[in-house]
Amino acid sequence: MVLKRVSSVSFVRATNACDAVNPATSIIYPVTGLLAPATGGLLKRDVTPDVAADVAADASADVAADVAADIAAKVAVDVQIVLSAIAEIVVYVSVQLNIDIAALVLAHIQANIALAGLVVVNVDVQAIVEAHIIGNVIDVKAPVADIRVLVSKVVVNVDAQVLARVTCTDPAFPTRSGSLLLLMLMPTSTLSLEGLTQALITN
Repeated sequence: MVLKRVSSVSFVRATNACDAVNPATSIIYPVTGLLAPATGGLLKRDVTPDVAADVAADASADVAADVAADIAAKVAVDVQIVLSAIAEIVVYVSVQLNIDIAALVLAHIQANIALAGLVVVNVDVQAIVEAHIIGNVIDVKAPVADIRVLVSKVVVNVDAQVLARVTCTDPAFPTRSGSLLLLMLMPTSTLSLEGLTQALITN
């Protein structure tokens, strides 16, 4: 299925720095304090049923500001940060099914469960145009902007033609300059790296 547009502020996280994540036991690394540990639920702070219901009801671009303010009041997220150009969403995608990304995100928000064996695609709201989930192929079509793709232990092919710069922040790779980052959490993961001119990936 196709995700035409998603409001980043509908799925914001608390801005506090995340606890350290052990790569040996987790599939997610903390990135700029926005990703919670794999064993720690969806938000740094607990997601209450009220918050989940509000997000589910208001998850659309035309009510982004209202959602941002509502979530900010309940999980202490800085509204100005949320509304800034670098506001982000976190999209959780099962690589084994053809699914609606937004529906899956909302389902995980409502369940507030740890994510295991999934691919995590973290995309800047101004960068995403549409994402096609077809089997185990993720094709993110967007202009060059802040796009972060994290690959779990599941072997996944990522078509990244639209990306031009990548910053690898995995401890296994030297840090490179750029506004984009690509993290491979397992050495068995495979990616199509067309257009990733500054990537340093050593499978």
